[in-house]
Amino acid sequence: MKKIFFFFLLISSSILAQNEVKVDLTNPKATIYTHLYFLQADSYEPSKAALTILGVSKKEAIAKAIKIKEVLDGKGLKVDMNIVPADKNYLDTIAGITGGSIVETNHRFIPFPEKMPEIYVEKVGSKWYYSKETIKSIENIYKETFPWEFKWLQKKFPSLFDKQIEGVHIWKPFAILILLGFCILLVHALKRILFFILKKSQNVFIKNKSYDNSYELLREIARIIALLIMLVIVDKILPSLQLLKINNFLFLAIDIAETIFVVFLIIKIIKLALLYYSDFSNKTHSKLDEQLAPILNKLMLGIVVFIGFLHILTLLGVDPTTVLAGASIGGVAVAFAAQDSVKNFIVIRILMKNYIQ
Repeated sequence: MKKIFFFFLLISSSILAQNEVKVDLTNPKATIYTHLYFLQADSYEPSKAALTILGVSKKEAIAKAIKIKEVLDGKGLKVDMNIVPADKNYLDTIAGITGGSIVETNHRFIPFPEKMPEIYVEKVGSKWYYSKETIKSIENIYKETFPWEFKWLQKKFPSLFDKQIEGVHIWKPFAILILLGFCILLVHALKRILFFILKKSQNVFIKNKSYDNSYELLREIARIIALLIMLVIVDKILPSLQLLKINNFLFLAIDIAETIFVVFLIIKIIKLALLYYSDFSNKTHSKLDEQLAPILNKLMLGIVVFIGFLHILTLLGVDPTTVLAGASIGGVAVAFAAQDSVKNFIVIRILMKNYIQ
């Protein structure tokens, strides 16, 4: 009976040994996985995660490894392990500048080349570690990511920050409500201040009382700028709230909202500029100027909306080049098919306008 017991014990221990994750620094994927895995709540061993940091003391390596993960979590950046290369000799073929000289190829991998290019792994000897640039700049990146830290407040009121209800810290919902209230007051105050500045600027630089009907456009422009300023502030404060599970979604929503507001802002500015242009064309008594204004309006609005749409697709992870390719092919086909109809429509419109005039 004892032999059977020890036999099953041996088998179970061997299975557990096989499933045990070991430190592996042989390729970019293994290094990044080692770093992130040993900083998870159910497999927390920071000393093993710190082995991905080279050239500093063990204590400092642990601190830097934790800060790298906190920065990624704070920014809502989740590493997609499916796209991380497992090739031990992986070459980054994207040209970069290192030490003032252009480097066309390098044994390195950057998980987030656009949003966080300073954090990447590189090959040192036969193993992969976080780069010297990452180790050097992580302190500054951490301060920029978490400009408002609550550690001093956590030390002063530990019971308040440690108390949880169903796994949710009590202070986080209150912090979100305070942030929402602050944003509402900020937007309300900013839009009034900005409208006053825009109104005064128009009266100073464009001394014409006929532009009084532009005040509604100025009011809308002021409101959009206030909302954009609010989003920038929220983008800076949000990482400090440590909403790790939804940070990715929140930052995506902020980026999309910023894009939409910028598109609306440009549209309002175009309308304001065309309002000034229309007044100018009325003074010149030129029919060409009157006909040109609506064409310019539609053309510029179409371009702005299309660029905004492509940027939103990029944020959602869709390659905009495929959309551009499809749009160009479809546009050429439609243009060829409709060229005669368009010509006839333009000729008829010109003849009708001339006849009426």
